[in-house]
Amino acid sequence: MISKSRYIRGLLEHHYQQLAGTRGAVLLAVLGLLSGITVAVVVVTFRLCIETLQSGSPPFSDPENYEGLGVTGQFLLAAGGGLLLGVLFFLLTRKDRCRVGVVHVLERLSYNEGNLPLKNALVQYLVGVIAIVTGQSVGRVGPSIHLGAATGSILGQQMGLPNNSIRTR
Repeated sequence: MISKSRYIRGLLEHHYQQLAGTRGAVLLAVLGLLSGITVAVVVVTFRLCIETLQSGSPPFSDPENYEGLGVTGQFLLAAGGGLLLGVLFFLLTRKDRCRVGVVHVLERLSYNEGNLPLKNALVQYLVGVIAIVTGQSVGRVGPSIHLGAATGSILGQQMGLPNNSIRTR
């Protein structure tokens, strides 16, 4: 049985020449819609994962009520999260731990035709969830940008699209 990505790749193969033409605009619009829906699912899942973990603890009737923990609880949560992140980054190779965030996305757009690896997206997802839930000084926007860009890039790579269709500026 033929896989979905191989089937879609086969459908798109004969349209590669048309990506710059008027019919290509329709194809790119459909690909943009597909990419947008996929990115939305990933980013919403990221946000729900954070909120589920935050609301699972009694002082978090409001998902961001870190003040309800008291000074000792806040310190232990932040220190435990920092320790967990430190161990995680220690276990990763230098290449993998330095390649997350918006700067990484911009670098990959400039030097690698917008191709973002799946491993970096998974690291960003896990590290982002742990950092936000444990009260580290990070926000949701940076990881969401990285996850959105990586999802679109990986989708384009799986469909076998040319680089000019994966990277848009």
